[in-house]
Amino acid sequence: FHRTFDFLSAVGKEAEWASADRDPRAHLGLQLHVEILDWLRYIRPTDGELCARAMAIRTARAAIQKVYSHAVVHVIGSMATGMILPESGIDLLVTHLQPTTQVVGSLTAALLQQGVAFVSNVVEGHPVFGTHLVGKLRETRLPLRVVLCQDERERGVLRPDLLN
Repeated sequence: FHRTFDFLSAVGKEAEWASADRDPRAHLGLQLHVEILDWLRYIRPTDGELCARAMAIRTARAAIQKVYSHAVVHVIGSMATGMILPESGIDLLVTHLQPTTQVVGSLTAALLQQGVAFVSNVVEGHPVFGTHLVGKLRETRLPLRVVLCQDERERGVLRPDLLN
């Protein structure tokens, strides 16, 4: 099944974010894919916002590894996929840690003490994320999720191929 869609005739003008090299004869699904990518580029956070996120990730990683030096911290979610929006928070996967009450408490204290984030909730037994901390980044007030697990393969649903 193949249909074409001429965006110009549908709305009367070109969208601000649409790239000039779109092919109106392409399959509708491909056109939608290209338009979504164009839109994501258009609303992409500023370099300053991306820098603030990168600094928060480095600080969070350092705070976590200061308490648990053997822990491995991966960036997951929209930051890892490149599908980040201005309101997107930071999702971290911390492996090589058993998510016990003591570990959760230590990480919560470390993130607060290092000025990274305020942890507002600890969720246990979530069907996708398992045990994780939920909070807000201190500087930007953006959401922060820190997922804890002993082995990253336990969280395979989080797309381990995107871990970095």
